Amino acid sequence: MNKAKEKNVGITLVALVVTIVVLLILAGITIVYIFGDNGVFGQASEAKIKTEIAKAREKIEMILSEAKIPKHTDNKYNENEYLDEFILNRLSDTEVLDEVIITDGYAFSLDRSVPKIGEYLGKKEELVFPTVAVSEVNLAGDTKSATFTITANEETKGINRIEIWLSGVKLDTIEGKNEKTVTHPYTVTRNGVYTIKAYADLSASVTVNVVGIIPSVEFTPNGNTEWKKQHTTKVTIKEAVTSLKYKWTKDGINPPSLGEFTEECLSDRTITGGDNSMTGSYYLWVLLTVGTGENQKTNICGSQVFNFDNTAPTAETATEWIEEETRNRLKITVRNAQDELSGVNENVKVYVTPENKAREEKSLKLVNGTGEIIVDGLEMESLTTIEVSVLDNAGNLFSLNKKVGRMYLIKNGKILGPISTSGTGSKVVENDDGTVTISANAEGRAQYRTWSGVEFDWTGGKGEFCGSITKRGPGALGEGISKLMVIESSKLPRGVNSEDGALGFDNRNLRSYAAGTVVNFCIPFECRT
Repeated sequence: MNKAKEKNVGITLVALVVTIVVLLILAGITIVYIFGDNGVFGQASEAKIKTEIAKAREKIEMILSEAKIPKHTDNKYNENEYLDEFILNRLSDTEVLDEVIITDGYAFSLDRSVPKIGEYLGKKEELVFPTVAVSEVNLAGDTKSATFTITANEETKGINRIEIWLSGVKLDTIEGKNEKTVTHPYTVTRNGVYTIKAYADLSASVTVNVVGIIPSVEFTPNGNTEWKKQHTTKVTIKEAVTSLKYKWTKDGINPPSLGEFTEECLSDRTITGGDNSMTGSYYLWVLLTVGTGENQKTNICGSQVFNFDNTAPTAETATEWIEEETRNRLKITVRNAQDELSGVNENVKVYVTPENKAREEKSLKLVNGTGEIIVDGLEMESLTTIEVSVLDNAGNLFSLNKKVGRMYLIKNGKILGPISTSGTGSKVVENDDGTVTISANAEGRAQYRTWSGVEFDWTGGKGEFCGSITKRGPGALGEGISKLMVIESSKLPRGVNSEDGALGFDNRNLRSYAAGTVVNFCIPFECRT
């Protein structure tokens, strides 16, 4: 009886122990399920964090979407200071650390160029940023530059690069080569608040304010070697100045003295050079002044070369009549067209205006500065106006305007025919073939024969009448004027160098010539009004 009881007690104790163990296992499983990393509470906590991260991302995305509007509408916008201020004014609990934006304790990468939010980086306390510092600014003795030293450090991954920014524009990049510490002196030439950014896995930045530098000038374009009548450049100074003056000179090394600057720069700072006095290579010098009184400072900045051409080309022109059976042809020639600067344009315009007819435009092409054109169907007994326009490649003009034709005698308004002279005495003989003979007056002592069908031209009412005379007979010439031609119509030019207005020359010029001598001559004349 007692043994049975003892056996039952043993079974009961074993069952109890097993039950307790099972309960403990179940309790442990329950605890892990509820409180473990993947338990109910863990999952609930992770879900909460993800929700908070999503809310933080959404807040930032909304602000960055708004920032795209001023990016396209506000000319003061830049992806650095402007964007930082835009974000912080709308999310006061937010930090912007270079390419990282942190809100509600959660950090995200920031793409400033769009702008848009990037990947989630973790909580703020989990981030490892590099450090960057800038030394005191040292102003150069000529106050045209300043120098400071940049020191960047990151003990884990090292510094891969350093960037220098000013007013939202990246000026320079210094390669870090993943060194733990990078030290670099840097020189700047204009005032402003510079942002120095150091990059490792993350980035950090610091600003340095540079003052006291005399500003310099940027020219756009800075020089132009194309030969033109005028050049224009835009003067940019990224700081406020008291006054701005300029002067063009041919010296690209030595600037003008302060007193030589007299031209004030226009309000839009666009400077144009080039007038009739400017031919050759010129440089633009700009004098800028900052401050007043004892604090006044000046700086002179010079441009690269600008080439100006305001000189017309040179050329020689000639006309020649070519007669062929039933028609008359005029050959117009341009020779030795030259321009040492912009060069001669090979296309020459020729305008032909026959008397009482419409003006016609012709084209003449130059090859090595020479070219010719033949115009058909002109009447030699009437005047034809010829205009030749030679341009250089800068647009400067060489022009010739002349009238060409054949001299005919007109009597009582009637064209009598081509002129010839013969015999002695002063008389006009109308020949059966339509020509006219004019006798020279040599007081009976000599005879002269001149020309038949003399050609002539003149410009602006003046010209020369050329021909030749053969002295006939041994007699000496007397004093006085030989009447070579009588013109009875104001339609043709009338000379003013003889007593009665006829074209002529002084006999005394022929006294020493022997019989049979041919004397060539040209008599200047003017058209009478």
